Amino acid sequence: MRNFIIGSVLLLAVIGLGFAGFGWWRSHHPVHPPHVNAAEYESDMTEALVRGILDQLDAKAPHTCFLAFGEGLTPPGSDFLARFKGARLTVRSCHAAVAPPNGKYYDIISGQEGLMLHVLKIKEFIALHYDVTVSLSNLPAGHNLFIYRIGNLGGDWKIESCKPA
Repeated sequence: MRNFIIGSVLLLAVIGLGFAGFGWWRSHHPVHPPHVNAAEYESDMTEALVRGILDQLDAKAPHTCFLAFGEGLTPPGSDFLARFKGARLTVRSCHAAVAPPNGKYYDIISGQEGLMLHVLKIKEFIALHYDVTVSLSNLPAGHNLFIYRIGNLGGDWKIESCKPA
């Protein structure tokens, strides 16, 4: 009986150490969000939303906008980026940016500061009307998430409202 108790205690200790080791490993190797299918984001609605957001930015905003989709910073395709030729700001892929630990994004080629416009989530709430969660890197953490409501009104996509997330 005594051997059984000692064996049980040792087994529990080994299991406990295993869980503690896994917890330590997990804290030092966090799961990165998966990339999404960019094609699901590349629509006329998303283009109108991005253009609307760019038009709302003040004159002090950076001249380059880096665009990303989903939680895992999925880059848009080159065909979708080509839609923004002639936009108020230059729109580039999120992969064209580098982010040192100062919370800002810089163009890899020019070194100029840019804005990360991150379309996190799109949720249709009624036909042709969507709530889109967007993060803007030019705003302080905690004040950089917004839910844009956008709808198709008479064939044109229009931002209907914006509220902090």
